[in-house]
Amino acid sequence: AMAGNAFMDFLAGQLTTPEELQRHVGMLDPSCEPISRTLFLTDGRIIDFTIFPMNLESTGPGYVWRFHDITSRMQEEVREERAIVFEAAINRLLETGLEMTTLLEQLDAALEIILSVPRIFLQDKGSVFMLEEGGGGLLLRAHRNMPPELLQSCRRVPLGVCLCGKAAQTRQILFASHIDHQHTVR
Repeated sequence: AMAGNAFMDFLAGQLTTPEELQRHVGMLDPSCEPISRTLFLTDGRIIDFTIFPMNLESTGPGYVWRFHDITSRMQEEVREERAIVFEAAINRLLETGLEMTTLLEQLDAALEIILSVPRIFLQDKGSVFMLEEGGGGLLLRAHRNMPPELLQSCRRVPLGVCLCGKAAQTRQILFASHIDHQHTVR
């Protein structure tokens, strides 16, 4: 029993939710069916484990524990799911370009498609700008869930001003995860 407790303490220290394992172990009965669960370790690994109850005449009741690291398999499944979602979004974007609608309607539809892709954006909001004729600034042409005051102040952004204007002027991708000092138009 002492070795079993040391093992359980060691295992519990590796888990993100040790109470879940302890709950399942507390329900063990040598006559029950095998228990299979997925464990998430604090170092990011994902372990599939099964506990097989046994009752041997020579040693009495006991359990065989089987652990299998499924981290790579799970990561590959996530990559495959993400690729399918991205491919579907790209297909929808391409279809949008083929529809007989105005450019502004296509931009609006494209923004909706992009923002609907799971795990890309934490917030369901964004905007699309186009370079105005003459090239002096950007004009807001599509938006989703933007605050009214920002819509007003961003309806036209001069080149080199604020993050969007700097990106257009330099023709570089610029990124900010939130409104920061680079966002001079507010």
